[in-house]
Amino acid sequence: MNSNRKRVSCGLDVGFTEDLEESIMRSNQNGYDFICTNIVKEGSAPFQGAKLNEKIGGITDTSYLFNSHEWASLVVGKVSYFTDLTSPVDKRRLMASEALMQELQFAAFLSLPAVIVEVKDENCSAVARIIYSFLHQGHHNLHIWVKIPLQSYDGQQDTWQWWNKFRRMCNSHGRIGLALEITSDLPPQLERWSGEPIRVVFLSTSVFLTNKKGFPVLSRPHQQIVSKLLRLNCQAVISGDKINEDSVVVYHQYLNHLCQAANTEGQYERFARGYEDYLQAPLQPLMDNLESSTYEIFEKDPIKYSMYQEAVYRCLLDIIPDEQRDEVTGVIMVLGAGRGPLVRMSLRGAEKANRKVKLYAVEKNRNAAVLLEHLRATEWKKHDVTVVSADMRTWDAPELADIIVSELLGSFGDNELSPECLDGATRFLKPNAVCIPQSYTSYVSPISSQKLYNEVKGVVNSERNKPPESSFETPYVVRIHNYHELADPIALFTFNHPNWNNASENPKTEFYGQVTPKQWQAKFSKECAVEMNGGNHNADVVKEEIDGSECDSLPFSVNDKGLLPDNHHNSRYKRLSFNVPFDTILHGFAGYFRCALYQDVEISIEPRTHSPGMFSWFPIFFPVKDPIDITGGSNLKVDFWRCTNEEKVWYEWCVDSPRPSSIHNPNGRSYTIGL
Repeated sequence: MNSNRKRVSCGLDVGFTEDLEESIMRSNQNGYDFICTNIVKEGSAPFQGAKLNEKIGGITDTSYLFNSHEWASLVVGKVSYFTDLTSPVDKRRLMASEALMQELQFAAFLSLPAVIVEVKDENCSAVARIIYSFLHQGHHNLHIWVKIPLQSYDGQQDTWQWWNKFRRMCNSHGRIGLALEITSDLPPQLERWSGEPIRVVFLSTSVFLTNKKGFPVLSRPHQQIVSKLLRLNCQAVISGDKINEDSVVVYHQYLNHLCQAANTEGQYERFARGYEDYLQAPLQPLMDNLESSTYEIFEKDPIKYSMYQEAVYRCLLDIIPDEQRDEVTGVIMVLGAGRGPLVRMSLRGAEKANRKVKLYAVEKNRNAAVLLEHLRATEWKKHDVTVVSADMRTWDAPELADIIVSELLGSFGDNELSPECLDGATRFLKPNAVCIPQSYTSYVSPISSQKLYNEVKGVVNSERNKPPESSFETPYVVRIHNYHELADPIALFTFNHPNWNNASENPKTEFYGQVTPKQWQAKFSKECAVEMNGGNHNADVVKEEIDGSECDSLPFSVNDKGLLPDNHHNSRYKRLSFNVPFDTILHGFAGYFRCALYQDVEISIEPRTHSPGMFSWFPIFFPVKDPIDITGGSNLKVDFWRCTNEEKVWYEWCVDSPRPSSIHNPNGRSYTIGL
């Protein structure tokens, strides 16, 4: 059991109470945090015409009026269920509508945090209309918890469709949450509820079994679904007729035990605590210099750096045979050295391999380079380390490298411009040089998450030149928590390094052997470049045109950033197709990556291959502006583009079927990654 795990916030459904203060005191003595109580006594006269003592008893008795903080923390209201909301008789329908609105307004007047509105069938448009109207009135902060059973009362209807219709009618309002009632019979496709904004789980005492010792317990299937829902940080409410003074406490104790037993946190969960479903802008390390505190967070990840050390160790064993280890010194270039963790791991890998190395630590952030110089003079003084404060894409390396090491990966693999940066470094690699990482692939899966959708909808656009929908055309780094994955992730874009043939998405390894050291030196010889460029001394690298010459090696030229002028070789397009087996709603796409550092030494945040305990990267989320309803058995098709030009890189995406969406982020109008 994790001692840091919070107890379950649990309420007690007391129905209607004549003595509110006494009910709160007794529930609190039994370990409950709040009570759920009816605002109006069942069977009472309509709100406006009834006498106070006939209507809501203790709630309006001035001797029991609490201050606003007590109302907001101790009581959740329950509004009456009005069947006449759909009556064909105008007077009855209007009276029911007025009565429901008055109950909601009174709850807001009392500063209740939330009220529970029950939906008992798919015909919910009338109550949804009143709720939606109420949410647009006044300046209250009252939340609406819509109570939906897991299983319909006749067992024939899909209650998720009830909820989906209700929230659609209310435009997925941020103050509408779900009060999910756990039923004795559990329907299929329970995983759909994981993506819904569940605020509270209702558990009737009739759902519990009795164990050999006479204590209430849940069946194994019920334990699994309740444990999973409680991990979404929702609350629980115990209701039912079997509650009495002697037994009420054991239900809360059981839920606490169930929650704590199911929530053993690992390193990833402990690191991510507090960041669940919190949107963050992806880093732009080429455009911005990171702060020391940002470096410090990433350096806490022991898994990532141990894998880098293992990759360097294995690579050195392969490129420097045992019989040459005393004569040969390997040249390692750490590109994007930051505060030095990759330098440290590379040196440790060399020591483990018993190989001599000369290391260049290249870092464009001048502030970080100051710290690197200090480390070179202290911690690394016994090693051959040179600190270079420069952009790897324009640095004039004094010699060619055997190994380049970088950690330029983003949550989507290439979204922090690792391909562009490593392209710029290709010119100072030996023909048989190794790049760590060697390759990485982005992955995408469709997800349903009302929570993330509402978070994106709430993003305020402060830039005047961006369109109103820009928040939905921006990818976000986020610890996705309250979500449901509609299908397994599928591979999207792959990048390989060194990318000798920049025109190819998947360069062939056979190409490595086609370049001789003499050709390679000539390729990046200034004299050769000047000669081939008609005496232009400003060109270090030019496009080779003469077949069969010593300079006829790799057919590309670069600009002052070390990149191809148009960068088109790093653009990508792919259509993905997902089979969705049940009715659901699409809110966007989760993005991951899987990376081969060296041969079979891998790091991954793709869920099926996630590196255990690694927390340096959260997934990335690509929203869909208008949620799309999907019928079970449908084929969901989505298009993704990685677009580039001389100044920036950006993504565009759209849904093709079952219902086409608009193309998100055309021409990078809302989000780009600057070169």
